[in-house]
Amino acid sequence: MVRSQHPLHRIALLLGLGLALGTVASGYTAPGANEKAVRSDIPYIRCGVCEALAKNAHRQIKTLRDEHTGPGRLSEIEILEKVEKMTDPVAKEGEWITKIDLAEKGSQLTLEEHQQPGECGSECKTVAKAAQQVLGDLDTDLGELLWKGESGRLAITNWLCKEATDACTKKAPPLPGSRKPGPAFKEIDEQELNMQRMMKSMEGSGMKGSVYSRDEAMKMASGGMSSMGGGGGGGDEDDDEDDDEDEEDDEDEGPATRSAAGVLGSVAEVAKGVLDQAGLLVEKAMPALATAGRKAASIFSSLAAKLKPPVQTRPPHVEL
Repeated sequence: MVRSQHPLHRIALLLGLGLALGTVASGYTAPGANEKAVRSDIPYIRCGVCEALAKNAHRQIKTLRDEHTGPGRLSEIEILEKVEKMTDPVAKEGEWITKIDLAEKGSQLTLEEHQQPGECGSECKTVAKAAQQVLGDLDTDLGELLWKGESGRLAITNWLCKEATDACTKKAPPLPGSRKPGPAFKEIDEQELNMQRMMKSMEGSGMKGSVYSRDEAMKMASGGMSSMGGGGGGGDEDDDEDDDEDEEDDEDEGPATRSAAGVLGSVAEVAKGVLDQAGLLVEKAMPALATAGRKAASIFSSLAAKLKPPVQTRPPHVEL
């Protein structure tokens, strides 16, 4: 992070912040947003998607358990919340979906995993739809199995793909000769991915397509959605409600507040990336700007010397 306090840096940072927030407020459309899943491809990839889902579920919960520093073990609710998001390609838990490219190999449609996420176009959405169909109502059962931590990856895969479902009990049918190859895999950068997650959070919070003033944004940052009227509360009429209704209002505010926190976190990530880039651009331009400043100062000094009127001198006083 650039830490210079030069005025040009501060201007660049302000411009970068305006760019970040302006992008949020505008009609942003993610790459591939208008493309749809190809449902006819799902039978050819169902087993591969099931195996990939099981592998990533086991890997993510293992990482979560290894990084857990709180008292006691992870709660089943914490794990279930993770599992529920694993078929959403926009969520962090479902990022594995965006790394998959569907490749035609002979008569089979195979899954090739890339290191970096890609645009979520038709193929990404097809993989997501296949994962959603496989998981179905088994998210609670899978979450419980992962919470117990008694099964390895192969056991999880066997349970999900052969016992709980029939995803891998039959060989995938051959691709028809009339099927056209899918689009090429296109990587996206982290900033674009963060923007998509932020917009997803805004949509889930009822904030999609909304433009907020500075005061409203400050209220969101300090008090969550409830301070903007999104979670109830506030006013004389609320003061007259009984304790039971107040408790219900508090419960309703919880998810909204958490959603607002997620949105603000995503906005902060996007804004930080833009600010860093703006600061770096100014940092690179500083030597040239300094040279230009010195040349301008020299020119102005020369002009000032030429335009300066001559000093009037009096002749020496001679006494008679």
